Amino acid sequence: MPRGLVSEFKEFAMKGSVVDMAVGIVIGGAFGTIVKSLVADIIMPPIGLLMGGVDFANIKTVLKAATEDAEAVTVNWGMFLNNVIAFLIVAWALFIVIKGMNTLRAKMEKEAELAGLKLRQSQLLTGLGFASAMIIALFAFYQYRSHRLQKSLATTRSLFLSEIHHRTKNNFQMLSSLLSLDARRAKANLTDGTGGNQTGARQDAANRARTMALVHGHLYDRGDPQTTEVDTRDFLVELLELLEDSLGRPQIMLSHDILQTRIDVDTATPLALLVCEIVTNAYKHAFDDDGGHISVRLMRSGDKLRLEIADDGRGFDPVAARQKRGSLGMHLIEDLVDQVGGQLSRSGDDGGTRWTIDNIDRRLKSISRSTELQDEAA
Repeated sequence: MPRGLVSEFKEFAMKGSVVDMAVGIVIGGAFGTIVKSLVADIIMPPIGLLMGGVDFANIKTVLKAATEDAEAVTVNWGMFLNNVIAFLIVAWALFIVIKGMNTLRAKMEKEAELAGLKLRQSQLLTGLGFASAMIIALFAFYQYRSHRLQKSLATTRSLFLSEIHHRTKNNFQMLSSLLSLDARRAKANLTDGTGGNQTGARQDAANRARTMALVHGHLYDRGDPQTTEVDTRDFLVELLELLEDSLGRPQIMLSHDILQTRIDVDTATPLALLVCEIVTNAYKHAFDDDGGHISVRLMRSGDKLRLEIADDGRGFDPVAARQKRGSLGMHLIEDLVDQVGGQLSRSGDDGGTRWTIDNIDRRLKSISRSTELQDEAA
């Protein structure tokens, strides 16, 4: 035989299904022999005895008698009956075996299905437990965050209200000091017979009060308790418009170039009062009837700010300003410059005046000078 055919036969013979079939044939042959002996040697003899000593193996019908040249032709229906009974026994045995196997397989499948169902239920319960734990954990975390946030907001509101009360107190003290100094100046003018412009003094005091209200209005209108800063361009432009409406004349032009940045209200308040004081003095004292021009500029200088206020009027005489009895302007300007942490310089005594305040700290937490002003007004 060709070598390839031998290899294929070995591969076929060694397959599990062929081996199982061979085992089944051998067992089936042995079982058939046992069943045949059972029928011929155990079952049929008692039946034959009951029927009058009949030997089923020899029951036959002769169709042709035997001769010297040929054997008899017979119908061996006794042997056929033995084989039929053997077949029925084998068939019944196979039926019982197959039924048992099917019953066992169904039981195993049912058990496997139940086991799978239990596994799925277990997995589902595990998933539900994990999801419930996650939901509870998230809810607890949310409640914790909410509690912390509410506590933080309550603390912030308390600090903000405290800060408002502190700033309001300082501003009232400063306003009271300014009014006291104005009153002292008016009294001095009445004493030496010079009189004085009482309406102008009241207007100056009103402008200072409106300036402080303007700064805090820009702070509190934001509605953000987390910040104590204001926008420089917003509140300074509004302040200059207020001063122009209050003091302006058609012959005097007021221009501005304001850097947009944010500064702390402790710096914004004295800065606004500084602008109010210098621009007010320029409106009232720098020009004759021909008028002129006032410019206000706020710019960046390194990491700090610079304020420049210039006019093209008749010039500023610092000696006369300081010698003027009851004068408040120069002293107030110097105090306000100290409060913003800046350095004051002035130029143009003979024609026009330029005020320059350098090194303004936008984050300065200044100490109010209202107490010092109040002591001087006493």
